[in-house]
Amino acid sequence: LNRCICLGQQIEQCASKRPSEDNEINNEPIKFSTSKASHRTWKVDRAMGSQFERPWWKVLPISLFGTALLLWCALRDETDTDAQLDKTLFEHLPDLLPNEEDPTKYASLASYREREREN
Repeated sequence: LNRCICLGQQIEQCASKRPSEDNEINNEPIKFSTSKASHRTWKVDRAMGSQFERPWWKVLPISLFGTALLLWCALRDETDTDAQLDKTLFEHLPDLLPNEEDPTKYASLASYREREREN
């Protein structure tokens, strides 16, 4: 109900703010060289406004955490889990292949399908 009242008031305000006949409406295009978007007045700092700049004490912990995570991923030793993830599907589930086939024979599902097409 409150929202409807607010919308009604906004509609009334918009309807009452008609341009007066004294003010001329300029239908000419805005010149870029004199606009606020011109390279003479536009600055990167003002692109999003100064209120959007984050303080260093908020940015630094996130940056350090991200850097540490990337370094850990790149420099850590290989574990048993990595070895399990490197195995092919047929090594994990040998029952997918016919019994006479060796599961380690195929490096990937694509090579297995190519071999099946040849036969």
